[in-house]
Amino acid sequence: MEATSRTALRKGDWVLIPPYEGPAINTQVNIELGNLADYGLFNLKEDISQQQNLAESQPDILQQMIKLYQDIRGQAPQEIQQLELK
Repeated sequence: MEATSRTALRKGDWVLIPPYEGPAINTQVNIELGNLADYGLFNLKEDISQQQNLAESQPDILQQMIKLYQDIRGQAPQEIQQLELK
């Protein structure tokens, strides 16, 4: 998944959202931007709206997802485009 150069990884029921700098919400239009201070791990089967971050309670799955993400995207930080409202 990708939005304004931010990427996330989905594998089965799990979604990994890497940390990105910036505000969590654009207050001008009240939309979530996907910027987290640390990794987000969500189980879509049990939490379709991604409200409960399971990164701390599921460390094994978190590490597996981080490894897969890094295998695909690499470990270098990606330049992030800022959301532009038009």
